[in-house]
Amino acid sequence: EQERQLAWEAVRRAMFDQFHLAIQESPEMAARMEPMLKEFKARFKEMSNRADAEPPEQIDAIFEPRATYRQLAINAGRDALLELRDSGQIGDEVRREIERNLDLQELQIDV
Repeated sequence: EQERQLAWEAVRRAMFDQFHLAIQESPEMAARMEPMLKEFKARFKEMSNRADAEPPEQIDAIFEPRATYRQLAINAGRDALLELRDSGQIGDEVRREIERNLDLQELQIDV
């Protein structure tokens, strides 16, 4: 269970960081996406503070306006997940579980 929590925290952090970086690169996009960023920050803080944190069920709703940024965030989450696995902090079972969730989020980008 600790592995799962560690993995989700790393994935959420990587996705948040990538999303934040993407909007910093475009002031125009930042203005349009500010409400979404505030919502994501609030969800990230809420999820990070809960000991029993579960992945947000509808993380795609956070990123809805821009599929490109959603894809970048998912890719960053995958990278963070692989780093945890490669460093031995999580096992393959937890990696596969969270990767399946990321796969589903990725499929929802085009829906």
